[in-house]
Amino acid sequence: MATVAMPLPVLAGYPPDDSAGSAAAQLQMTVTSDATDPQPRWPELLFDKDTDEHWYWTFMMPSNYASAPVLRVFWTASAIAGGVTWGAHVLAITAGDAASIRAELFDSANVVDDAAPGTAYYPLYADITLTNANSVSAGDHVVLALFRDVSDTDDDMAADAIVLDCELRYTVA
Repeated sequence: MATVAMPLPVLAGYPPDDSAGSAAAQLQMTVTSDATDPQPRWPELLFDKDTDEHWYWTFMMPSNYASAPVLRVFWTASAIAGGVTWGAHVLAITAGDAASIRAELFDSANVVDDAAPGTAYYPLYADITLTNANSVSAGDHVVLALFRDVSDTDDDMAADAIVLDCELRYTVA
């Protein structure tokens, strides 16, 4: 089976409702330190070192989806030591489900530990295997949440984790 990647750009996502108890990652625009004009800019999500923070994406699962979803996180940090615990939740809603979409809940968290970059701001990939994917299938309405799990003992990096981009990888039918 072939694997494909569906981009999940930072700006295509949205923050959770802070009033519901979920803190949001901070969205910022960053500019390169090179003074040459024009200067490249890009969006970044800052996931705090002290608070579990989240970012969401909503999409229809592509019709060619078969199985094995993995959320790939392209990230970096100013810290060069310690580690980060990334987590992801999936909510999948199928047309004709017997439950109200307003009563649906995320599946259990999927987590992966990753080490800080050895050099400040060098980018890394963290792959979160979405074993708990709420029985997602092609054509489902999906809500995907990325979070930093600072309560995990393996998350000890003393700096914001900076997400530059994400993509959903999966096998095709």
